[in-house]
Formats: sequence, C-alpha cells, structure tokens
Amino acid sequence: MEWFENWFDNSARRDMEDEPIKFTQKIHRLLRARPFRSFRLYLSDGSEFEVRHPESALLTQGGLYIGRYADEQSEIPESDAFCSLLHMTRVEVDERANAG
Repeated sequence: MEWFENWFDNSARRDMEDEPIKFTQKIHRLLRARPFRSFRLYLSDGSEFEVRHPESALLTQGGLYIGRYADEQSEIPESDAFCSLLHMTRVEVDERANAG
C-alpha cells in the first residue's frame, strides 16, 4: 500500500506543477490572438481581473501584470496588479468584445 500512496502523492504533485505552465501557454495565446478578445482572470482568493487590451498586460514566467482602468472610458490604466500563475483558477474570454 505504501507504493500506491507514494505514487499518488507524486502524481498529484506533478499535475499541480504543470498547471502554471498550462496557464502561461493559454494566456500567451490569448494575448497574441487576432482579433484580440478581452478576458477575465479568476484567482484562488476570489478576486478577478479583466485584461481589456493586450498592451495592458505583461506576462512573465511567474505571473501576469495587468493594467487596471478607472472606468470603461479610460484609455490608460490607473494602477496595476500582479496575478501569480499559482493562484489562477480560471480564465474566461469575452466572445463578444474586441479591443478597438
């Protein structure tokens, strides 16, 4: 039984280690997509962030820096946020919206 527990623990650990890589690849594709569609990131603490334009996001190996806008009419981000890849739980693409 011990071999099974060790295999299961190692297997689960490998799956968890692959998740940030999958999110990195998915976000990279979303940022490079033409036409660009805005998307929303959901984090493990319940927070969410919208990426309205590819120019307002910087993807690194550890996470995503996102420009945060004051309102819908703002063209320049007011502040920024860092979203760690380890805490991203979901990405939703707005199929209706295109960056202008």
